Amino acid sequence: MKTASKQSASVISVKEKAPQIVKKKSKNQIEFKNNLEIPAFLLVHKGLEKIALQELEELSGVKGKVFCGDKDFSAIEFSVLRHEDLTYLLNHLQSIRGLFFSLGREESWKSFLTKDFQGSKFLFNQASLKIEIEGISDIEERKEITSSLAGKIFQDYDKLDLKVDFKKPQIVALICLINKHYFLGWDLSGQELHKRPFRVFPHQASFTGDIAYYLVRKVGFQRNLNTKNSEHKNPELNNSNNQKPEKLLIGLAKDSSIALEAGVFLLNRKLHRAPYLLEKYPVFQGIEASNLSVKNVVSDDSTSHPAATTTDTTTDANQFQIYAFDESNPNYVASRKNIKIAGLSSFIDLNKYALDELELKYGEDVFQYAIFHFTSKDEEKINEVYYQLNLILKKSGQALFIGRKNWDLPISDRFELLEKEELTRGESTLNLWLMKKK
Repeated sequence: MKTASKQSASVISVKEKAPQIVKKKSKNQIEFKNNLEIPAFLLVHKGLEKIALQELEELSGVKGKVFCGDKDFSAIEFSVLRHEDLTYLLNHLQSIRGLFFSLGREESWKSFLTKDFQGSKFLFNQASLKIEIEGISDIEERKEITSSLAGKIFQDYDKLDLKVDFKKPQIVALICLINKHYFLGWDLSGQELHKRPFRVFPHQASFTGDIAYYLVRKVGFQRNLNTKNSEHKNPELNNSNNQKPEKLLIGLAKDSSIALEAGVFLLNRKLHRAPYLLEKYPVFQGIEASNLSVKNVVSDDSTSHPAATTTDTTTDANQFQIYAFDESNPNYVASRKNIKIAGLSSFIDLNKYALDELELKYGEDVFQYAIFHFTSKDEEKINEVYYQLNLILKKSGQALFIGRKNWDLPISDRFELLEKEELTRGESTLNLWLMKKK
């Protein structure tokens, strides 16, 4: 997160107060079933709320509550029973920007100044601290919030020798304003979780990990519950369902960001992320290292690859579920390197193919799902894409097209338009067209 105030603060040293339990909840606080539940919230890109809720429930069985933002992001409140559940979600949630231990939700940020920050669970002696702010643009208000919250922390826990560090803090508290609600929490990662370190060779028109994941789910691609090397925590989701896995094609793959997210989703792999802030928080000290972050990113030629349970071996092409191609050699090379770094070479069939030879290379009625990302220079290829998809997609197979907002996409009479959606990505807006082969 890059919106933290740059106001400096002095170090205060006072006697640490015993944490007090707030017995009376305001109408805006989360209602939990019992005192043992651990409150948390997610930040997600605006427009991804529904799939983030679905992913949260799929991975943990937890149902969340959405607070939609009117700008760039939304929040999802939920609770878990164990701190290990939070580390598991950090390692596997693909749709999020951040995950936070919740200190509550209020209509005024000043209401937090009377509450218990549970600092004994997160603060430690000689730690460096940062207050981050999201959703508040007024400079004077940001200064007041930073000064007030930091002052409360230093006063309540003055026995600890704390200091402010805006560049490399060991502890981060976040306050964000979403549609008239202020959320306050301890940042568990200290990272921008929508980004992927394994996408080392990016394409200028590519997507962050959360958006690419959303596109994979939007087209309807499902995890094969019988997939070998799946790392799913929920045993019910690993049971055999005797269904033949459906295949996904990523066309005009660019740097293969979409294919990479499909691969991580398919196998429920741990995401490659640097050490989390929570690894130094006192409340997380008893958790086994294997449940914490994935610290090393190496090629999948290595048996020690953190995201691979087996090394690369020769794979029968018929066993693949994810296929990707690009016509450009630079894009193909970049994709190959990214896939290799992610440890997914054994699970993504990547090729450099010309668009007009797809039926010859793949055969007819092969794919249930396809995703094509069109830049402005790709738009002239739309007729050939329709022709090839009509051959290689199964009957009732679904295709998702991604293009610029002002593109007047022609709809083939061989396909039915199921849905058109706008997706805002930073300063730009993309259109999504979901279609079904007749």
